[in-house]
Amino acid sequence: MRGLLVCGVGVGLAISIAAFETRADEPVNRAGSTARLRVASPAAAASCPDELALARRVDARGGRRLVDPDATLTVDVAFGDGDAGALIATLKLTEGDRSLGERTIAARHRDCAALGEAVAVAIAVALDPDALVVLPDAALPPITSSKREPAPEPTPIAGASRSSRTGGGHRPKPAAPESLGPVRARARIGVLGALGAAPAETGGLVAGVGLRLIESFSLSLEGRADLPVGREAAVGSAFLGEVAPCAHVGPFAPCALFAVGAFRGASAVASQITPYVELGARASLELELVRPWGAALFFDGLAPLTPTELRLDGARVWRSPPVSLALGVAATFEGP
Repeated sequence: MRGLLVCGVGVGLAISIAAFETRADEPVNRAGSTARLRVASPAAAASCPDELALARRVDARGGRRLVDPDATLTVDVAFGDGDAGALIATLKLTEGDRSLGERTIAARHRDCAALGEAVAVAIAVALDPDALVVLPDAALPPITSSKREPAPEPTPIAGASRSSRTGGGHRPKPAAPESLGPVRARARIGVLGALGAAPAETGGLVAGVGLRLIESFSLSLEGRADLPVGREAAVGSAFLGEVAPCAHVGPFAPCALFAVGAFRGASAVASQITPYVELGARASLELELVRPWGAALFFDGLAPLTPTELRLDGARVWRSPPVSLALGVAATFEGP
């Protein structure tokens, strides 16, 4: 019974703060949204729910996963003391660097469990008003800090009712399975300067396409063409196809490189084409400029598995070194 009363109070508070006092042209109330959750509690509010406990309560109230660490929306919740000794919770909603609104909820009797419940319901309704599930206390994870007692994962309960914005229909909504996110297409085109890939310092072009399979991993296919440069009346240049599996940690993207191609050398009287196979690594810094466009700075190191020589009249005038280096910049695209 207490759960239903608290939920009712929470729903009222949630509906009143669902817009988080945002401007009319920036609605926050988006059905199907998810958000990243951050919770701060001072020592005086140690009994209030921590981030894990509140996240599980929000997911349970929504009947699906509403809290996602990779979401673009962020909800910051700060528990603390208000006027006349009351406990308060301040909710701030942001998207990137843009603030979307702020609201404060107060508990009259320093009951942090009831305050945490109201906050959980408010967040669930603000993210997906159609998803609110009314459950008995026994079916909900604990609202107290998860540091004292691990909370169970939220489980949909048969027969639980759902409140919608229109007030029509009551039917259970099962929790959605965790998703790795949509696969996104990637592309890049850029220029580079290379040392050790030809008889002299050279430049070249690089272009590629790939897929961002999950948030932390991508796989790309690239092509590279170096400008021909010479030594002692002989010139040479490399043409490579590269496979680049990359990890992604924020803007940093370390990659492994596997390259296959050909080295073409020529003089006034003869020419030669030599197979070229290399292994190496890349360090890349990727910055988003105007979504979906961005820029990347990258540094490649490649070691040839098939050493290459450039000869003139039978005499060797150049041999590939143990390692070649390249530094470049590229325009990037990453879309849905």
